[in-house]
Amino acid sequence: MIGQLLARSLPSHWLESETSVEWVIGQKSQPPSGWLESLWNYLRFNCPYDLKPVQTFPLIPVRSARKQMIPGIGVTTVTELVPLARRQGALLIRRADGISLGPELELIAAKIGMMVIDTPPDYIRGHMVVERDYLFAPTYMGMMRAVQQQCARNGRDKMVEQLLQQTTMPEKRRLRELFAKISPHELHDEYHELLAHLPLFETLDGSGNRPSHFVSAADVSLAAPAERTSIPVSQVASFPLSHFRFRYS
Repeated sequence: MIGQLLARSLPSHWLESETSVEWVIGQKSQPPSGWLESLWNYLRFNCPYDLKPVQTFPLIPVRSARKQMIPGIGVTTVTELVPLARRQGALLIRRADGISLGPELELIAAKIGMMVIDTPPDYIRGHMVVERDYLFAPTYMGMMRAVQQQCARNGRDKMVEQLLQQTTMPEKRRLRELFAKISPHELHDEYHELLAHLPLFETLDGSGNRPSHFVSAADVSLAAPAERTSIPVSQVASFPLSHFRFRYS
C-alpha cells in the first residue's frame, strides 16, 4: 500500500530516474519541507521489518542539504536523493559512530560501482533494517557486506571485472588488507566463498612466463600475498591472516 501511495505522490521523473534526483523545496510538484522525516517516522512504526515496498524510491540523502538559488523560487533547500536499493551499486556510509571510511577506500568503492553517502539523519538510521540491509558501515565488515550485496544484485563476474580493470595494484592490496581484518567467527561461509573468488592475490613475477598479476584463490592451486605471513604456503592460497585459507586437492 505505501509503495502504491508513493508512486502516485512523488514526481514522475523521480520514479523514472536510475541515478539520483534533486528534491527542491518550494518547486511545483515536489514534496514539501518535512515530508522525508514524516515518511521515515511512518516507516519506522508501520513497516519495521521490511522496506522492500519502498526500496526503489529515492529516500536516502546523498549528502547534507544545501542552500541554492532557484529561478522563480529564490534561495531554497536542495537535497540529492537516491533509492535504498540503488541499481548501480551498494551504498556505503562515509562516516559513522566515530569511524571514517577514508579517501582511499572511498575511491575504491566508487571504482567498483558503489556510492559513498554522508551519515544519514537519525530518523533514517533509527529504522531497524536500514543499516542491516541497505546502508553499510565504513568498516571492514561493512565493505564486505556491500561487496556481497553488489555481487548478489549484479553478479559476481561483474565485481571481478571491476576489480581487475578499474582498481590499481595498490588499491587491490588495500582491499586485501582490509578484508584480512575479518575474524574467524565473522567469516561466514558466504563470505569465505566470495573472498575465494575475488582477484586479490598476486602471482610471482615471471610465474607462467607472465608479469605479476592478480588472481583469485579459486583460479589457481598455489598463490600467496606479497606480505610476510606466519603460515607456511604449500598448496594453499592464503590471505595475510591464517583464517583466510583456501585448500585445493
